[in-house]
Amino acid sequence: MAEAENNPEKEMVKQFHENAAKGDAAKLSTLLNYSTFLVDEVDEKGWTALMYASRNGHSQVAQLLLEKGCNTSFSNDSGQTALDIAKFWGHKNVASLLANPKPGARSRMWSDSPEESENYFSRTLLNRLSVKRSNSDWLKDKEIQPTTVYILFSNLNPLVTSAKCEDSRKAGIHLCRLQYEDVEQILTKSEFTSIFLGAELQRNHSGSCVKSGEGSAFAEDDGLVAWFAINADFAAIEKFRVKYPDCRFLQPLIPHLLNLNNEEAGEYSRIS
Repeated sequence: MAEAENNPEKEMVKQFHENAAKGDAAKLSTLLNYSTFLVDEVDEKGWTALMYASRNGHSQVAQLLLEKGCNTSFSNDSGQTALDIAKFWGHKNVASLLANPKPGARSRMWSDSPEESENYFSRTLLNRLSVKRSNSDWLKDKEIQPTTVYILFSNLNPLVTSAKCEDSRKAGIHLCRLQYEDVEQILTKSEFTSIFLGAELQRNHSGSCVKSGEGSAFAEDDGLVAWFAINADFAAIEKFRVKYPDCRFLQPLIPHLLNLNNEEAGEYSRIS
């Protein structure tokens, strides 16, 4: 349980399975809109969402998962498929659906070319720049630069602000990107420590990401935008609301974490 709570991806899989077991097709559909990889994720017992839906007789959830391309041939640690589970517990509607999927269902049991899915947390904004982590002078210079970005956390909950989103159906948020002047007083206190996360990936003329240069000796001439994280468990959020009126620590993480863009969600998963 503690491991899942500290890992947003595992927590998402856990909640996905719980919603499948409850028969909450609406929540499952929302999660799948962001992260299609969830459809066939297994837990420590080898169970998928389809198996949990089959166990409890939720035919609507089973149909949704089939339409999203779930694999019906998976077996759990006991060697049971979702169809086996539905038959064992006497859920004839689900068993019939799995044995004879409705038109439009795209189960991968019959697909020659499984559809690729993207992990919502797989993207990144930063180059880790591992060679710079032992360069104390470079890090000290970067900490005080006005372009440097600071991300605050409280019990692994990131400080966020509202974001304007093109899709009006989605309540957008983004990580609150603080500057050195915002956190200068915090950094003078011994109980707060900053952690270097990396430098923003630079893009070439085609728009694709390229690794930031690692050979520059001094921060002031390398053009790299550094990111740091600060554990702000004891920091008063009111001091940041002067400059960022709607900032707040994100609670609960799931499902609100899905309102971050993919790159920022990816950075969060690496920090946590």
